[in-house]
Amino acid sequence: MIVLQELSFLPSNVIEESHDHKQLQALWAFLHGEEKGSVAIEDLRVVLHILIGVRPKDREKQPENEQEQAKEETGPGEEGEKAPKPDSFFENDKLYIRQGRTQKVFVTFKDLYINRIEAHGRTMLARLA
Repeated sequence: MIVLQELSFLPSNVIEESHDHKQLQALWAFLHGEEKGSVAIEDLRVVLHILIGVRPKDREKQPENEQEQAKEETGPGEEGEKAPKPDSFFENDKLYIRQGRTQKVFVTFKDLYINRIEAHGRTMLARLA
């Protein structure tokens, strides 16, 4: 959380149950923080790059694991109905964004980006004053 606050993606006073806190929880879940007990800084870098408009080409691809693909394609639902594929997946403990899904990741966490832009705007206004 401190990294996100230092980079202005979160305000310095995040109140529990606030929208910012919910965004932080969603990011933690997206990065599988609960399962792993932590979040890799490189995985966080991927998401933050997406938020500032940098496409992480080194982490954007289709899953290589055919078994994972088959499992995703035959998820819950009526017979013949495919389950929606997640926007991201982990391979060798690294976060990858499914090819063509960076925009969806941005939309999911765009409020973090808005926080950053607002903080930079306040900084610029303070310098002008």
